[in-house]
Amino acid sequence: LLLTEPVDEWLVQALTDFDEVPLKSVSRGELDLEDDEDDADKADLTGLAPWLTERYGADISEVRASSRLTDSACVLVDDEAGLSANMERILRSANQAVPHQARILELNPRHPLILSLARLHEAGRTETLEPMAQLLLDNAVLMDGNVSEPAAIGRRLQELLEAGVQGLAGGVV
Repeated sequence: LLLTEPVDEWLVQALTDFDEVPLKSVSRGELDLEDDEDDADKADLTGLAPWLTERYGADISEVRASSRLTDSACVLVDDEAGLSANMERILRSANQAVPHQARILELNPRHPLILSLARLHEAGRTETLEPMAQLLLDNAVLMDGNVSEPAAIGRRLQELLEAGVQGLAGGVV
């Protein structure tokens, strides 16, 4: 089901199944989807995920591998028992106080970006990884559509672009 109306948020809280088939949000909790691909082309997140979780602090409750992603590098998902991001938006638009909800950052272990970040972490190159880690979270926030600090994200992106252009130009710029 594709539920797009604000009232749907309340509907699915009351309607937990249909014809004895349980309803489950793809943006909430863990999804146990079948993974028929080879594990050889997956990043090992055993070091990177805890490092990112610690680095993000109170912004993110957990960083974990995702079974829901195919093309994207990362996604923010709601905790199974927490307030959904959609409900937060609805409450904010009604000028209601919304407590901070730390979300879960899921990483696609097959995505080239995540594979590269895991290799950087394994090599101990955390100084190189730091700005990339922040932009990874910025990317997830942008994709989620809930940007609270667009100027800060823009500044970080500009710094990364400047460093990339200088690297490509060999210091000529």
